[in-house]
Amino acid sequence: MSRLSLLLFVILCVMLIVPVASSQVNPLVTVRVDTDFVVGDAQLPPGEYIFMLDSHTNRVHIINTDTRKTAVVFVQERVENSTPVDNKLVFQNDGGQSVLHKVRSSRMGHVYDILHGTDVTELE
Repeated sequence: MSRLSLLLFVILCVMLIVPVASSQVNPLVTVRVDTDFVVGDAQLPPGEYIFMLDSHTNRVHIINTDTRKTAVVFVQERVENSTPVDNKLVFQNDGGQSVLHKVRSSRMGHVYDILHGTDVTELE
């Protein structure tokens, strides 16, 4: 019985550790947003937000730390002439709504362009 218990324990550990080890979710920025905004299909309220990058799927998880409201969007990493020295969100007014277009992360040293559907005009 003890060999079976040990074997089951090892299998359980492998099943729990492998998904965690293969996940590459990194914090991009923590910022305060002072207005309602749209990202993807989500309308998000003002508040403190954490942006987390899943580098395996090129998705950013956006989490409001006050309300726990979340959104997940696909991003494309942009190469720009200069590395971001601060954290910044880039919005554009589209039809009376603030639409999130870019996340500049000094921590990661990259700019991430939010991928939108055809109903949102992309920034150049």
